[in-house]
Parts: sequence; C-alpha cells; structure tokens
Amino acid sequence: MLRRLAYDCKDAYTVYWLGSNIEAFLNNEFIYDVQKNPESNYLIILEDWYLYIDRAKNESIASQILENLNRTTNARLLIGDRKGKKKLYDNYVFSTKIYDFANTENKNLLENIFKQMPEWQMRISDGELSNITHATLFIILFIFCYGDNQHNEDLIEQYKRIFKSDYNKLIENDEPFFKGMANVLYIFSNLYNMYGITLSIEAICEMVSFYKDGSIPNRYKHDLSKIVEHPILKKYLQIDPVNSKQFGKVNRVRFHHDTMAEIGWANKHELIEIEFSENLLKDLKTILNTPALTFDLNSLYSYIIKWQQGTIGKEAAREYLKTENPYFFNYAFIASLNLLNGEVIAKEAARDFFKTENPNQYQESFIASLKLLKEEAIAMEAARAFLDSDTPYTYENVFISSLNLLKGEEITKKAARTLFDSDTPYKYEHSFSASLNLLKKESIAKEVARAFLKTENPHQYQESFSVSLNLLKEEAIAKEAARALLNTENPHINPDAFSVSLNLLKGETIAKEA
Repeated sequence: MLRRLAYDCKDAYTVYWLGSNIEAFLNNEFIYDVQKNPESNYLIILEDWYLYIDRAKNESIASQILENLNRTTNARLLIGDRKGKKKLYDNYVFSTKIYDFANTENKNLLENIFKQMPEWQMRISDGELSNITHATLFIILFIFCYGDNQHNEDLIEQYKRIFKSDYNKLIENDEPFFKGMANVLYIFSNLYNMYGITLSIEAICEMVSFYKDGSIPNRYKHDLSKIVEHPILKKYLQIDPVNSKQFGKVNRVRFHHDTMAEIGWANKHELIEIEFSENLLKDLKTILNTPALTFDLNSLYSYIIKWQQGTIGKEAAREYLKTENPYFFNYAFIASLNLLNGEVIAKEAARDFFKTENPNQYQESFIASLKLLKEEAIAMEAARAFLDSDTPYTYENVFISSLNLLKGEEITKKAARTLFDSDTPYKYEHSFSASLNLLKKESIAKEVARAFLKTENPHQYQESFSVSLNLLKEEAIAKEAARALLNTENPHINPDAFSVSLNLLKGETIAKEA
C-alpha cells in the first residue's frame, strides 16, 4: 500500500522513504532539500515504526522527526506501523480516519490474484482458503512461490520449513563462504528482529569469515553487493544503499519482509550450529573494529548503549566515547553522555566535541553537550561562537538552546535581530517564536509580528502565528488574523493556532460558532 501511494504521488510530491535512515535524512535531505524549497511539496514515508522506533528504542530521533515535520508546512508524514500500545505519534494525528489493514481481506485479495495466477489456485483447498486469515498475505504468497504444498501443515509451519530447507542447502554448498552465511543469517536476523540492527554487506562478509573462516569468492570481490544475487539469498535479502555525510555510501543489508527475520531465519532448529546470545555482541565489537566498518561499529554501539543500560551499557558507552569522532553518530553519542553524565569521561568527550570545527552541524550532540557542560566556560563560548555565525537561526534547536544558555547577554538579542532582518523569518518557527519572546519589550518584535500577520495564510506557521497573536493581542491586526483563521475550513487542524484564536475572540460569535 505504501509503495503504491509513493508511486501514485511521485509527480505531485518529492517522495522520501525512511526506515533505519531517519537520522541521515534529518541531517541531510531535510535541511538541504525540504527546508530549502518551501514552494515544493514532500511526502515522507516512514515504514515499520514498530521495528525502527519501538524495538530500536529510537524515541529521541522519533520525537525529532515528528517535531520537525509538524512545523514544516510543505511536507506530509505517512507512517506504517503495527497495532500496539499508545504511540509517540498519537498526539500528532488529528484525523479520525485511521486506515487499518485486516487479515480478513486476504480471501478476497487471493481470489483476485488467482485470476492472474490460476496455477496457484490448485495449491490450496477451499477449506484452507476459508481459514487463510490467520497468516499475512506475504506469507501466503511466499508459500505459493517456494513451498511444497503440504496441506496437512499449518501455514506458519510451512513458511518456517522453507527457511530450514534453504539453511540446509547453504550448509551443503561446496563453498565455505556460503556454509558460513547460513549461520550469519541466523545471527543477523536475531539482531534485526530483537534490536532493529542493520549491517552493511561488508560487515556481513566479515562475520562469515569470523565464524566459518570462509573467504569471499573471487566473483564477488569487486562488488560485494552482488552476493545477495545468489539464488537462495536473493529470496530474502536486498541492498539498501544509504548516503552518509560522514561515511559516504553504505550498502546496508535488509530483509525483503520483516517476517523473514522474525518467523524465518531467526528461528532456532537442530541444523543451526551456533547459539544466539548477548555474548555475540562482544564478538561483533571485535569483528567490526576496523576502519572500514566504522559505520557498523557505531551502529552496534548505539544499540548496545540503548538496550543494555546497566553495567554492559555503561561499559559500551565508555568504549564508544573513546572511539574516533564519536559525535558522528548523534544518538550513540547522546545516549553515552546521558548514561555517563556524572562521569569525567562524558564531560571530556563533550569538551572535545566543542573543540571540533563547526560542532553546531551535529545539532542534537551540540544540545546534549551544552546541557552537560552548562556551567562551564567552554559551553558558553561554543554557544556565543554559534550565535555569532552568519545564519544561526537555521539550526533551530541549537539556536534556542544557545539563547536559553546565554539568556540576558547582548549576543542573544543580536542573533534574534539577525533573524528578523532575513527575508522570511517566520519560516524558522521555533527560532522566530523564541526571538519574539526574547525581544517582546522591543518595538522591532511587534513590527516583525505585524508584518508576519499580513502575509498570506500566516496560520499555516502554527507556532509563529500563536506567539504573534499573544504579542499583539491588544491590536486589531491580531484579532483580524484570528478571525481569518476561524473562517477557514477545519481551523482546528492547527490546534495551537486554533486555541489561541478562540481565547483572543472568546466574546465574539465567530469563536463560539467555530
């Protein structure tokens, strides 16, 4: 469904597809494409929230993308997820139309598929077709493609048996490399399923060598991504190329479908020669500890720190902060600082970070370091240097943190005025709102707020609109802007602006009607 929507919307929108690459998107395409082109429309599709956010414990990055896109008027976020407990995004969904895909639809869908593939209809009895709602459509179709049609067996058991059969074919292979790949797929699928960890194809190959001493066949050495074209592997794996500002192009390995990990390769059976346990995380740190696999090592540390928050997590955090440029991975760095915030090593890492060139480009790391060292001169100097740069307000979260840290200093007022002098200051909503509040006693703030309320549809910038109304609540221009919002169709879609407008016009009929 998501793919179909992406295809249908590709002419009207620039479509970005996110999974485990949310951080890379926020640090690159979001800043240099989405925010730089307010006249263009963007559709951001975030698939498998339960895997990339819930299981991977990525609430921090999830909050960041929700906040950023909530105030980005030229982008829409579409989330694919499994049902479950209360979700972080619930507070951002204002529509009552929630689309739920139920397994009860499988029977009708299959009847349509059989019209295109009549030979498949012979592989299932009427009784099985009636009971087919217990498995996902993907599993059913996979069994049609690759199963051996055991009518006496449960569909999930048939599915598992295909994986076991392919495991057996790999370990019977003449090439040691593919014998090793069988066990590595078992390990990788458990990492993927339990922690949401993805690894590069280079890391997968290193694991094969470590566990089975199998050298890479010559035919793949010039392009490791071709390994997934092996007849068995291509049924399950794909290459997901990700461009990282720090590490260049990384060819990460993904399963075609999550059930291939959680119901398939991750299942222990008697053919598997290795036991998956937390001790494997130690093996992995050894395997990935090479310059070529820094991306994978940093990813692994990030997950260990987040998942193993006791002694294991703290030890991993200390190890991570000793690596080269730990701030490259914002969330591993931040998790380490938070976990070790009372230790010298965390403060040393934050100080070292502030000594790098342009630390503000790593926004979340900058904010976490400011918070950790807020009493120290080095943090204040870093905040001053940042506010004294050309357009500090474009890094909104850092801008606000720096204003708060240096509250009362002349440099904060100067930075706010620099924003007001730009062409469309209100588009940087958080920075604009903080600057209005900072300079609310000065005439320049009211002048800028008035100019903003005179623009077309100012209410689309919710936070800027709300702060401006509050600043000018005694003036006619604010009440006119509030009435204009309440006259639009569905004004409550912008809840902050709607609430402020109701309060401003609470004695008027238009407010009661709204």
